[in-house]
Amino acid sequence: MGYVDPERARAYERDKYWRRRNDGMCVKCGKRYADAGHCMCRSCGMAAKDLKRRIDPEGANHLAWLNKRNQDRKMLGICIDCGCKLLDVRFSRCKSCRKRRAEYQQVRRIRERIHGGK
Repeated sequence: MGYVDPERARAYERDKYWRRRNDGMCVKCGKRYADAGHCMCRSCGMAAKDLKRRIDPEGANHLAWLNKRNQDRKMLGICIDCGCKLLDVRFSRCKSCRKRRAEYQQVRRIRERIHGGK
């Protein structure tokens, strides 16, 4: 198995997601049409809901689960957002995730200035 560039893989998955979504297909399996008002078919939606219940059965411990996941990922030296290997261990996010987060924060700050808060 050859080396896969994480940037290309992420770009491919993002393009596949939007292509399926624009065509009205399920974004997970791509085999069936998505339910009206949703981006997944019924079976994939039920599977995602089941997975969410197994990860966090109470629904209230999501923040605790997220903190534990981030702590584990930091210990392993992988990005806390996408899970790719960190090239610079001074950061907890890879370069592309830091860039994406900075762009999001910039947009959020502009929005807050315009609307006077959240």
